[in-house]
Amino acid sequence: MPRRKTFTLDEARKLLPELRPRLASVQETWSKISPYREEASRLARRIDGGGATISSPNDYLRLSHEMKSQLSYFIELGVEVKDLASGLIDFPSIRDGRVVYLCWRMNEETVSHWHDLDAGFAGRHPLDPLPAEG
Repeated sequence: MPRRKTFTLDEARKLLPELRPRLASVQETWSKISPYREEASRLARRIDGGGATISSPNDYLRLSHEMKSQLSYFIELGVEVKDLASGLIDFPSIRDGRVVYLCWRMNEETVSHWHDLDAGFAGRHPLDPLPAEG
């Protein structure tokens, strides 16, 4: 298994000015894809199998490729986009000798919470008191 990139708190916080506009762009693309996803879901539920197709397959494919390209930036960076609607991102980090997530939502000023890998957003803890390298 390849070694997971980890971020210090300072590294995560320094990325926020770059991540905000990129995340906003992904959210915009996601909102444009949403009607096509709903249409595809309705078509998949049709029992008659009459060869129905999505209304604008070229738009759907273009937006899907755009979204994949946008998300690949986050993957290559090593951060995990957990929820597009709220702009939730996790940064793998080391805390007390173990891997945890530094947790940030786009509407938050800075990275100020962490949680265990299996805890999710509901298991967030404030970072205070905070060592310099998180």
